[in-house]
Amino acid sequence: YVKVTVEDGFIVDVFFDALYDVYKCEVDGVVDPTITRSSNCAVDSTYEWVLFAETTKQVLGEGYMLASGITWAAEADELAAAIIEAQEWSAAWDIILGTDGGHDKFDPLDQDVIDAVAGVTIGIEGFKVAFEEAMEQAVPAS
Repeated sequence: YVKVTVEDGFIVDVFFDALYDVYKCEVDGVVDPTITRSSNCAVDSTYEWVLFAETTKQVLGEGYMLASGITWAAEADELAAAIIEAQEWSAAWDIILGTDGGHDKFDPLDQDVIDAVAGVTIGIEGFKVAFEEAMEQAVPAS
């Protein structure tokens, strides 16, 4: 989702986020901290992955690092800053559609994208649509 704050007809803040399910391995209702998502929770039939909490990628900050070595939150902030500067989602920001389960990403070879959103590589599925919907509903901050 995205929250857009408008003051005096100008976009002054854009906050992107995405839900992130946090699963932990439990046995008989007790979380086993030694078992991580990368290890096998189902070591026997009494273990199971349980949705322990649901949080957001933006709120996780340093806790949601991308393969690029940059946090999801930092990249979302960078995209927000570019939108605020442009006062729109620029049509010049070409998007490369993900294939075989890969995420949609900004075109890193397009100079307009490089100039505007530089290192942003977050999977952006739905963000453009969410931004446009948010702009339709945005009302000036009081």
